[in-house]
Amino acid sequence: EKNPITDVAVASDGNWVVIRPNRFSSSTGVSPTLKEKLRCFYRDHANRQKMRARQIKDTEREIARRMEDERARKAQEEIKRQRREEERKEKEREEAEQQRREDERKRKEVRVKRKCDEIDRLNQIRSKRLKPMERITAVGFSSEPGDAFVKNIGEDGAIENFKPLRQEEGTVVIKDPMLLTP
Repeated sequence: EKNPITDVAVASDGNWVVIRPNRFSSSTGVSPTLKEKLRCFYRDHANRQKMRARQIKDTEREIARRMEDERARKAQEEIKRQRREEERKEKEREEAEQQRREDERKRKEVRVKRKCDEIDRLNQIRSKRLKPMERITAVGFSSEPGDAFVKNIGEDGAIENFKPLRQEEGTVVIKDPMLLTP
């Protein structure tokens, strides 16, 4: 039953009061003062129950709101963490790409420098206008000025020199024309 009887009070004069959880009923002979006190009690009791139910709902809503705020905060933190991670990876990719381009630029510079050095060396050899059997002085090879001869000038610009008077010293290949004086 929704509203069961919790107590029954019977007075000596035969008047009675039936107490239920949310209301009361009484015989017509019960004093109006007692009836008013019981009405006030049940009204106050109902108001307390409503207020308590409202507090419970408000508390539940507040807990749910806090939980939702916490979930949203964690989701935002995760988004920020992922964004930072993506930015870090992108920065690493950019740095790696920049390093790759820098390495490629340096390799290209080295190739260009080697090519330029080779061209300069060949131009120096050509500028000396060396010919086979021409008398030269080779630094580190000649013991006297003009004691060596050009034996051959290779395709790569290497100059083979020899000393006819001192065959025991043999032939030397010189790649740096700065070491030769015509």
